[in-house]
Amino acid sequence: MSHMNNLSQFVDQVVKRQQVEKDDAIQEYRQVLERERHDKEQELMQAHHLKKQQLETEAERAYQVAENSLQLEKRNNKLTSTHQIIETYLNDIESAFSALTPEMTYAFIESILKQHSDSKHAEIIFGELTKAKIKTFETLNVKISEQVIPNKSGFVLTIGDIEYNYLFDSLIQESRRDLQQLILNQMSTDN
Repeated sequence: MSHMNNLSQFVDQVVKRQQVEKDDAIQEYRQVLERERHDKEQELMQAHHLKKQQLETEAERAYQVAENSLQLEKRNNKLTSTHQIIETYLNDIESAFSALTPEMTYAFIESILKQHSDSKHAEIIFGELTKAKIKTFETLNVKISEQVIPNKSGFVLTIGDIEYNYLFDSLIQESRRDLQQLILNQMSTDN
């Protein structure tokens, strides 16, 4: 019996050893699975974080585009309104110039000549429409050119080599440039 006992002990030891190896293999497999699960979880968290960042970046970009579009629309509306106001104002000025009576036109010419101290050596070239409106120029005390500027109102004053343009459409254009520059300056300080 002692052999049997020895054999039985030997079999028990082999079975225990196999059981321990099996338990170790199962434990090792569990650890591998746990590492893979952990790695996969980290990978998913990282992918989620990246996707979240992408969505936030896209949302911010879309917000900026929408905000910029609104700012541009606001600026364009402001420019359109301003342009309409300028055009209305300048059309009113043009109408006022056209409606000047001969006396008012003459007074305008005299006031310009008073601004130039050396106007005695000056010459005026009238626009055709102004010359037709005013019949006599004797009291102006300035040389009147026989030449006229076709289809224009106002005049050009020449003193020496310098020409001063007082044609009404030129004065209106100058007003337009001044107003536009004033508005552009104001808009740039508003932003």
